[in-house]
Amino acid sequence: GVAVAYRKSIFETVGMFDEDFDACEDVELNHRIDKMGLQCLLAPDIRLKYHPRSSLSGLFRQMMRYGRGRVRLMKKHPETFSIKSMLPACFVVFALLGGMLSLLFSVLTPFYLGGMGVYLSVVLVVSVGLAMEHRRAAFLAMVPMVFAAIHFGAGYGIIKELVMGKTANDPLDR
Repeated sequence: GVAVAYRKSIFETVGMFDEDFDACEDVELNHRIDKMGLQCLLAPDIRLKYHPRSSLSGLFRQMMRYGRGRVRLMKKHPETFSIKSMLPACFVVFALLGGMLSLLFSVLTPFYLGGMGVYLSVVLVVSVGLAMEHRRAAFLAMVPMVFAAIHFGAGYGIIKELVMGKTANDPLDR
């Protein structure tokens, strides 16, 4: 996990990271730690530097892996299921299937355009806020693409894992 350290005794108590996970393994371990009633110490004075992905395709693949990892977590620990964790998949289904259905059935077009309009409005408001906060006009173009990579990547990963399960040597998983 990012910015976390575990005592050796934690691993002796709850076991090691589950190697069936290539993403979300820290969440899975932390879930087991929480189920054992163990606590963590938050040290707010510690600072670290995070290096984000350098490309949108890299971010998309990262989020796809995270989406797949969330499904694996829910399969191993069903109690971790939440509607919130399924929202990216719902968004992808709505964006793609809703778009196709609205082309076939014009009565659906206002609902589809309305839903996409709400999403794009929220993205625009957040983009403007970040651009103003950081005084970088480039955020107006970058932030929507980052959101698209995050939401479509995670959604695609969730759907892929639900449909196909774990696959070997998937080039998008890298």
